[in-house]
Amino acid sequence: MLLALVGSGVGCANETLVSIVLTRDESLTVAPEFVRFVFPLKEDADVEDGPYAIDNVPDGAFVAVPPRISFSVDVIGCLENNIATCQEPLDFVGRGCAGPFSRERDTALEIEVVMQSTAEGNARCPVDP
Repeated sequence: MLLALVGSGVGCANETLVSIVLTRDESLTVAPEFVRFVFPLKEDADVEDGPYAIDNVPDGAFVAVPPRISFSVDVIGCLENNIATCQEPLDFVGRGCAGPFSRERDTALEIEVVMQSTAEGNARCPVDP
């Protein structure tokens, strides 16, 4: 089941070079209404963004991730649009990770992240960049 398609305008105008497709694992019994993104970077501090309504994530969600830097994607699903309740494992309802990835400038990349229950997602996240 598809949860959301997140675009990131990290290239030319009107061109989405990076997209994140969120799908739902059968272990995820409560669908998140909001998502927060954490992008662990190999050579720098993590980039964080959100939370956003799952059907209204803005383009450019991880525009701060530079080209040629290894990164991973950590998506945290929440029930509220509140960063405090979207950081603690006892408060959020799902999590999914993918990576590591890197890309060249102006190179398209589609990333699929499977959202799982908190217990399963926490056991597999974060992924080292």
